Amino acid sequence: MFRAAPGGGTLGPGDMHVIRDSAPSMVLSFRELRDRNMRERPVDLMAKPRDPQEMRYSELSRFIRALERSGGDANLLRVERGLKIAIPLTCLVIVLFGAPLATSTQRGGTAYGIGLSLAITVTFLMLIQLTKPLGGKNLIWPDVAPWLPNALFALMGMVLLTRVRT
Repeated sequence: MFRAAPGGGTLGPGDMHVIRDSAPSMVLSFRELRDRNMRERPVDLMAKPRDPQEMRYSELSRFIRALERSGGDANLLRVERGLKIAIPLTCLVIVLFGAPLATSTQRGGTAYGIGLSLAITVTFLMLIQLTKPLGGKNLIWPDVAPWLPNALFALMGMVLLTRVRT
C-alpha cells in the first residue's frame, strides 16, 4: 500500500529484499517505510513506457531522470532526446553545406549536383545512425552523439563557404 505525503511517500506493510554481489541476500520486513525521495506514484512505476519518438522533450527528460534514479542505463534515451533538437537544426546545417556547392561552377552540370547532394544526404543520415549506438553504448558522450554529424557537416560547410569565389 502506498500513501502520498508532502515530503515523499509511505509504503507499508511489506518486505525489502537486499541483494548484494558478495554477501548473502537479506530480507527486511516492515510495517511502514517512509522514503523522502520518492516522487513517483506506483501507477507511474507500473506504466508502460512509450516509444521515445512518441514522447515530447520534457516527458523524455522526466523518464530519463526516473530511469537513472532507479539505476537503469539511459544513454540511448539521452541520444534520442538530443536528436529531438539536432534533427530540426539539420536543415540549417545542410543549407550551410549546400550553398557553396550550389554556387560553384563545376563540370558535370545539374546531374552532377543532384548526385552529389544525394550522396551527401545519405552520408549524413548514415552518420546519424552510426552515432546513435555509439552514444547508447557510451563510447562517445550520449549528449554529444546527436550533435556530432551536425558539427562535422557545419565545419565542412564553413570550410567550403570560405573557398567560394564571390
